[in-house]
Amino acid sequence: RDARHRHTNESTRKRVIYYTLFEY
Repeated sequence: RDARHRHTNESTRKRVIYYTLFEY
């Protein structure tokens, strides 16, 4: 379960950066 959560966290972080770039 930890490994899966880690992968999701990484993906979410990348998505957040993309959203920030789009917002700016």
